[in-house]
Amino acid sequence: MDFIDFVDDALFRYPSLWFKDEFYEYRVMEHMFFVIGNGFDWENGELTSNYEERKKQTWRGFLREVMEEYDHQEGNPVYLRSIFEDFGLKVSEESLQLFKKEQQAAKLRRKKGINRFYPFSERHSMAFEVPEDVKQDWLEGAIHFLEFSLTRPLTAFYHNHSEWTEEQEIEHAQKQVALVEKTLEKLKKQYEEMYG
Repeated sequence: MDFIDFVDDALFRYPSLWFKDEFYEYRVMEHMFFVIGNGFDWENGELTSNYEERKKQTWRGFLREVMEEYDHQEGNPVYLRSIFEDFGLKVSEESLQLFKKEQQAAKLRRKKGINRFYPFSERHSMAFEVPEDVKQDWLEGAIHFLEFSLTRPLTAFYHNHSEWTEEQEIEHAQKQVALVEKTLEKLKKQYEEMYG
């Protein structure tokens, strides 16, 4: 599937995830290129779904479903305990508190929108693993998204680690920006060599 069709398909299939503001197409691209474990792999020069492989990892899917339902139950710990116990799992008070803390942090991250990117990784995010045989439109899409990301404020690259100081956040963000700049330069060179 070509790059534009891939983005349009995601917008069509999951509109409630993306249509939050004028950055909806970039939200899809962020998911494709920055989000770790996003369900995609590079194959034949384009991103494809690895859903068949990922659905075997039922624990992650189960936790995601629980967190979504927990939101609908307005954070009811009795509900949370009951759904885990339905699966034969024992839930300690400590685990329950950790889960609630993560759920609250996830809510805060969602509220910040495109003003803060998902914490990406050079080794695990698709933007940094673009293959040598990448198709032209996919390479153009990756370049376009990385260029866009560099127009955002430095705070968009903060990790928002609860125990970090402002200085640590700035240092982390500067490293992330440097990684994006380095990758963008590499991809532009690759584009020139392949499609110049």
